[in-house]
Amino acid sequence: MNKIALATSIIELERRRCELQEELDFTIRKLDKQRAQHAALVNKDTSPIYRLPNELLMSIFIMQQRDDRAGRYADRKRYYHVQVLARVSQHWRSTVFGTPLLWNVLDLRLRNIQPENQRFLKFLDAQLLHSGTCPLDITLEYLQTRNIGEYFSRLACHASRWRRLSILALDEFQETERLLRGAHTPMLKFLSVTSGPVPPTEDLAPAMRSHRRTVAITPSICISNTKLLGFVRIAGHALGCIYPPLVAVTVLHLDGWAQPVMTDHDIVHILRATPSLNHLSLNKLTLYHSRDPMEAPPALVTLPHLQSLRVRGPCSPLQRFFSIMDTPVLHSLAMYQIPDIKHVLLKTVRSLTLDGCPMDAQDIRELTHMLPAITQLDVDDDMPAIFRVLNPELGAPAWLHLHELRLNYLTSADVSDLSAFLLARQRCKETRSIDTVYLDRRSRLSLRQRNALDTICATAKVFQHDQVDDLWPADLPYDDVHDCFV
Repeated sequence: MNKIALATSIIELERRRCELQEELDFTIRKLDKQRAQHAALVNKDTSPIYRLPNELLMSIFIMQQRDDRAGRYADRKRYYHVQVLARVSQHWRSTVFGTPLLWNVLDLRLRNIQPENQRFLKFLDAQLLHSGTCPLDITLEYLQTRNIGEYFSRLACHASRWRRLSILALDEFQETERLLRGAHTPMLKFLSVTSGPVPPTEDLAPAMRSHRRTVAITPSICISNTKLLGFVRIAGHALGCIYPPLVAVTVLHLDGWAQPVMTDHDIVHILRATPSLNHLSLNKLTLYHSRDPMEAPPALVTLPHLQSLRVRGPCSPLQRFFSIMDTPVLHSLAMYQIPDIKHVLLKTVRSLTLDGCPMDAQDIRELTHMLPAITQLDVDDDMPAIFRVLNPELGAPAWLHLHELRLNYLTSADVSDLSAFLLARQRCKETRSIDTVYLDRRSRLSLRQRNALDTICATAKVFQHDQVDDLWPADLPYDDVHDCFV
């Protein structure tokens, strides 16, 4: 056989080998497919997990995802859950991608790390795709992120689906402001905007800072069809710069951690723009009088629906705030790091929270006169004299209708005063006895060390309260991740 014939034979054999290899590959793929189909049928008949209805399986996935968000290391597992579920089986994968409620919570906490941000962008695209037409709950935190515009452009295309939007921007605010100014948000119910940095005028004297501008309460963001907007937080540098429509707002947070200075007229303008306000939270706000001696003080603003007020210091004295607003139905007052309260008479307040308020015996006596109708008291270890002041056997009875106590960080030194107070209230005929006591872990430990827990349980119903991240207001149906009070 000559070389030409050999070359021809080699070509023919090579062609035949390729055909056989293609046939073998096709047979292997077909065999794998049929094996998978057979295994799926066998599993469907024998495995209990495949007998679950899709509705029940979807509910299990959603419940597990909510537990992961609320549990420990939630920040690390926010994308882990759906990825693992989608890899279990083809049935689970189709269920995961066909359940929009697994994809409608967008938790974006960005750092200036390029590979990580690119991965977040891909997952954001997947969430926007698989969430379908579900309302979107968005949490966005960023600090010096170079490509933040790529996230905003994607989110802006779905503004009509925003239901909850919480933004924490610790650098320049222009990008966030541009995102919110033109947004059409007919489904928006929750809006929280926290921004920085501290403006350069922070270094000026207070008298100069207080009048660097006049706050104009004119809606400038989300102004298109926001009839459902009921929760608003304006915090940091955003306070005084941007405002959404406040007509339907029932919960309002004003947080001045970055620029705490406002005038009486500024706060009055804001409160007048919220006729439906039920809950008001003020954090680190200082009110200054106008520098113009000819300017009349603002007229008293009436808040007919305000039920709860929460104030955190350092701030102006509480009488400054109550001098500009009338609260005829105020039921709950919470004070954080407030040294005292004077020259204020609030007869409608029933629930009082004192956290980090270092009041002495004289301040506590004045407090009982300012708030005479307290029935529920939440107090921590910064007021060791309160049980002696409230003991009816050591002085004039106060807070006659007080029947519920919530104790935080009770020390061993205060156990004897607490026990004497509870027993004295039980014996006194003029006052109502304490029938309900809530104790945190530290308080229970202090009572056990002094062998007083059984005595407390014998005089009142004792409950545990170890939840450190209590929602405010209590009926808030979702987590407020940017609440600085918790």
